[in-house]
Amino acid sequence: MAHRTAVVPVHLSPTDHRRAHDAYYVAAGLWNQAVNWVQAEWVAGRSPSKYDIRRHLVEIPAEDRPLHAHSTEEIAYDLH
Repeated sequence: MAHRTAVVPVHLSPTDHRRAHDAYYVAAGLWNQAVNWVQAEWVAGRSPSKYDIRRHLVEIPAEDRPLHAHSTEEIAYDLH
């Protein structure tokens, strides 16, 4: 299956640009936490499922994981 990518210009206000940047930064941090946890699981001889990864991320306190639960789940599923 071939995939195509379209580049679409988006014009954001400075406030919306900052929000998008902050959300990107938070998502990247959560991704990094997930990668570190999965690597630790591999070292321990375990192979976590996408549900194990999701459970780990969702168990992070909300103040340390300021993304919506569905966004957090998608990070887990994408990593798996």
